[in-house]
Amino acid sequence: MHSLKRPIPDQAVGPTKRSAWQQPASCEFCRLKKIRCDKQRPCSSCVARDTTCEYVTLAGGTLHPAVQTGVNDSAPATYIGTPSDIQEVKERLKRVEQLLLERQSPLQGSNPGDVDSLVITPQPESKAVLRNVNHEEWDNLESIAASPQTEGLKDSKTENKSLQSQAPSAITQECGIDRQLPPVDTAKALLEHYVQGVDYLGRVVHAPSARSLLESVYSQLSQSTSPPAESIIFLLAIFASASFYLECGQLHLSSDGLHLHAGQSHRWKETTLQHMLQIDRLFSCSMMSLQSALIILVLLWDSEGQSKRFHTLKSLAYAKAIQMGMHNVDAGSSDVGQDLEQEMKRRLWWHLTCTDWLLGSAPGPQQGIYMISPHHTTVKYPANIEDEDLTEEGIHRYPKPDRHPTSMSFFLCRLKFAQLCRESMDAIQHAKTTQPSQLIYPLILEISDKYMSFLRELPWFFRLEDEEDEAKRTDLTKKQPYISHQRAVLLYGIYSRLGRLHRPFVTKGIADPGFAGSYNIGIECAERLLRIRRMTAVHGSQLLDIFGRSQSVDQHTFNAMLLLTIDVMAHPNSPDSERRRADVIEKCHILQDKHVRLGQPANGISRAVQMLLDIVRNSNRPHIKDKDRIDSTGQVGSNTAQSIDSLVVPDQCTMASEASYQTAWIDEFLSISDDQDMDTLFDELWGSYSETSIPSREGFLNREGLS
Repeated sequence: MHSLKRPIPDQAVGPTKRSAWQQPASCEFCRLKKIRCDKQRPCSSCVARDTTCEYVTLAGGTLHPAVQTGVNDSAPATYIGTPSDIQEVKERLKRVEQLLLERQSPLQGSNPGDVDSLVITPQPESKAVLRNVNHEEWDNLESIAASPQTEGLKDSKTENKSLQSQAPSAITQECGIDRQLPPVDTAKALLEHYVQGVDYLGRVVHAPSARSLLESVYSQLSQSTSPPAESIIFLLAIFASASFYLECGQLHLSSDGLHLHAGQSHRWKETTLQHMLQIDRLFSCSMMSLQSALIILVLLWDSEGQSKRFHTLKSLAYAKAIQMGMHNVDAGSSDVGQDLEQEMKRRLWWHLTCTDWLLGSAPGPQQGIYMISPHHTTVKYPANIEDEDLTEEGIHRYPKPDRHPTSMSFFLCRLKFAQLCRESMDAIQHAKTTQPSQLIYPLILEISDKYMSFLRELPWFFRLEDEEDEAKRTDLTKKQPYISHQRAVLLYGIYSRLGRLHRPFVTKGIADPGFAGSYNIGIECAERLLRIRRMTAVHGSQLLDIFGRSQSVDQHTFNAMLLLTIDVMAHPNSPDSERRRADVIEKCHILQDKHVRLGQPANGISRAVQMLLDIVRNSNRPHIKDKDRIDSTGQVGSNTAQSIDSLVVPDQCTMASEASYQTAWIDEFLSISDDQDMDTLFDELWGSYSETSIPSREGFLNREGLS
């Protein structure tokens, strides 16, 4: 009799067939009760009945409970997937854990080089990495002051692992960048503050176009439409720069609550950098991308000084400009239109070029060199016009003469001064390789005459010594308040470089009449720098407190203090000695208080200021003994050497040793005529700091490259 029973699986004949079982879509409770299941985890039926919601999730039919949710709980449900999903989550967690360990390891001292990325998280001062160094690494105070950071630096041979930020960011997804934008009223106020209080020094932004862009972006957001990410990055760069100076109490603050966003600058800056350095934006060659890079570049210069990521971003901006062909905007045709795009390209190119040339004439890693050659470019000067006279259709009014005050006047004067700095670098470099060192001083005087001539030829509204025009300048400032700030910034850069040009010869001028001109010019430049600084402090509550936030201004101020310190040490009994000593001490305290007030990490200039302050305070201490006198090689006697070798200093100070090779040709010239008076001065200078770490006497007076 034929059996109607199903065959036992073990007795089945032939190949085993795959089961047709499929995972049910509904939960077990809804299937059992035969009710509709919304297939949520947990479903609404189980939530309403306060019942455990279970789904069959494994191929074998095993029940797996969904997350239990109360009736009034609106939290999103947690999806528990298949074993492959769980394994993928485990792998992701493992990668995240590995990244966190790599990030934490530099702070634990295992490899300080790993933290050297474009975004550096400063270490607490109490955990600074210290080590013993010899006095040769202290051969230049100004090199220390030009260093952006003194703590946690890596070896120069170690390469960056990534250009991306390793710091955690509040925004990591492209879709969330618009959440960083402030309310529309605040955004408008920040934009106006940037246009009227910051950008008149760089002219990177066309104000009417920026206002239109802001309206467009916020209009799209109000309609639940995502604006282009590049536009949001551009606005965030502007907001980061504007909010950086909000603590200065400047004018143009049209919103009562704008000061509440003063602490947002760092977050906006880091977010902008993070998104700008993504691969798809890294190679973007749009004008807006370049503008964003230049805005952040200026912000980095003021907030960090010449940090590594400042120079990296500068190189990136240069590459973008070259790829866009900005270096040949006016090449090959005399019919190039004067439309908005062409004029903005000229502004952006010359802004980048000026930055390159001025950096070459300032202390820092780029001292004495520049990237952009004027012989390889064909770009006209920007027109001396206001933004309102420049539209998409072109220039509505004829450009003003160069001596007519506009918001572009500073830009054009800065451009001409940058050219003078580049010519000086070229002349000194040529003389260094072709002329005997004894003939270098006449070249210095020739370059100095060019600087003085440039000062005399400045427009009347930018001059410092012109009392007959003071009334006109006062009236002009009421109409165009930014002129006062432009004037101060321009003169600060000129007098700082002129004084620095003569500083290697100031000490010779103390005793040698042949160098008296350098002594007089150097001290006069230092006095004028401090006069300008006091002038900005007087009006700081209204316009000029941007000086209080700028690292580059701090560098120029330190240059003036170095010159005055030399004079104080040389003439301790002169009528002006105590006043100048008080000026130096006051400025040292101002720079120190600034870093404390702003919560900034200790950097090179903080260290150099403390050294200079100790020297000035202890300038009347006894001279060192003859047996401890420094010889021409910078070596000291055994007693002093032992005390110096026992000192510990931050790693950053090793950067100071790089200046000695570049300045050997000047040292050779200056050592031709040593006299007893100068030896006494050097001994006094050394003795004033013999119990602390001090560079050699040649190194302290900063006989470095004259550019």
